Amino acid sequence: MRSSYRGGGIQRFLGVAVAAVALGIIAGTGLTPVQGVSAQATGTVTVQKALVNPAGAPVTGDLSGYVFTLTPAAGGAAITLPTTGATGQSTVAVAPGNYVINEQARSGSTLQSFTIGGVNIGTPGSVAVTAGGTVTVTATNQVAGSATINIVKTIIDANSNPVVGADASGFTFTVANAAGFTQQVTTVAGGTASLANLAAGTYSVTEQPRAGFTFVASSVDGVGVANGQTFNLAAGQTRAVAFANRQGASTGTVQITKQLVDAAGNVTTGTLSGFTFTVACAATATTAAFSVSGTTDTSGAASIPNVPSGTCTLTETVPSGFTFVSATPTGGTAIANGGQFAIAPGQTLAIAVRNRAGAGNSTVAITKQLVDASGNVTTGTLGGFTFTLTCGSFSQQATTDVNGAASITGVPAGACTLQETVPSGFTFVSATPAGGTAGTANPANLTITAGQTLAVTVRNRAGGSTGTTEPVALFQGCNNVALTWTAGTPVTTVSAAISPAGSLESIWRYDNVQGRFFGFSPNPNAPSDYTAVQVALEPVFICMRTPGTLNRPVV
Repeated sequence: MRSSYRGGGIQRFLGVAVAAVALGIIAGTGLTPVQGVSAQATGTVTVQKALVNPAGAPVTGDLSGYVFTLTPAAGGAAITLPTTGATGQSTVAVAPGNYVINEQARSGSTLQSFTIGGVNIGTPGSVAVTAGGTVTVTATNQVAGSATINIVKTIIDANSNPVVGADASGFTFTVANAAGFTQQVTTVAGGTASLANLAAGTYSVTEQPRAGFTFVASSVDGVGVANGQTFNLAAGQTRAVAFANRQGASTGTVQITKQLVDAAGNVTTGTLSGFTFTVACAATATTAAFSVSGTTDTSGAASIPNVPSGTCTLTETVPSGFTFVSATPTGGTAIANGGQFAIAPGQTLAIAVRNRAGAGNSTVAITKQLVDASGNVTTGTLGGFTFTLTCGSFSQQATTDVNGAASITGVPAGACTLQETVPSGFTFVSATPAGGTAGTANPANLTITAGQTLAVTVRNRAGGSTGTTEPVALFQGCNNVALTWTAGTPVTTVSAAISPAGSLESIWRYDNVQGRFFGFSPNPNAPSDYTAVQVALEPVFICMRTPGTLNRPVV
């Protein structure tokens, strides 16, 4: 009985011992978790950002955007703390041990010290973390100055009115100064972003492109400036920089297709590769000048992307042995080589360009006639009238002889224009191609077929529109005036009728179809796309540097 009892006691003891080991309750050990089963106790590190100005005085404001790292002193991967919020605080839980704390460099803000309880721990600093303990580290930075830039983003509609409820967040701007400072900021839900504690100096704020939006305008304290234009920022000053965008793509793509045609204009076969084209768009208040070339592949296709929306030109570098015939945008009319086309935001505009092998073999025969106020042919000097015929890259001048005749040969087939340089004392009346109708536009549009001799009768009236003029007073600034010259009159003629010399700044005509202004500048180096009067009594804006007078024909 006793032996049996002892055996049962030993078995019970061993069972209890095994259970105790399993629970970690061996005498003297307490409730110790088994390694690998329960989590190790951690400590907490909290970093508080503080700012001071160059004089050492505290600076209040937004403390967000600072990033810190903790690296185990014994070695191992660095731990990156969450980026500080507006209050400048960031917290992380880590295993007990010794760490090295550091701050990621930030332009315009220089780390001065790490402290714990007011005691400097160095830069980088040494931090000891205990299980269950919390260590608070104060990171003090010196900011560059006391100036502020506030950025406001607005989304506008086609009429430049703000779009109510539009999301203006997520727009990125680069703020930079002449001393090398640069930092990017992104707008929040209200379309705002701010950069404080800046040093005085010359700054620029540049909006970064964003797909689906078109930059429209920017201003500094309400004064319009270009995107990225510099401005001065004084110590303690706050400047407001506003940006307006319109939703929608700002560029399009020009897709060129090369075709070869015979003398009758029928499409033929041949090598379609190697034809080079250039799309050019003049600089505007919101876009830089654009000029990109493309060359056709074996199928005759060439694509030029990222073309700014608006009015641009397409120019073919015509290879030797070929004649430019026409360039026709989809849904539009044929344009000359180097002619203008309009492209809308997000549009892929297809343009078919035709060439014919061989040089031009057509002729334009011009006959000059003089007529009176009733349109009856009169006598007078018919020699000395000069004409320019332009057919794409082909351009040639001719002057009438004493009989009023002029001839231009070697003309390529296709769309051409005939422009008269109207002499002083004469008024352009009409240009009539044989078999066609009289046109009052100068230049006149002509369609020429291969091998054709096209006769064109051009009529002028002596003595201007009625032989007399009337003065129109022009004040300094822009004047709304009706031009009484006939259609086709060069705008240089209008410019010459304005006195005193040097008083004219520019002349502008608004085109309702294209929805934009065409402009003329008397400066010979300035680009002008308003070159001729389009219609009788054409309304224009004449902008003057100083007061002056316009002497226009009486009608």
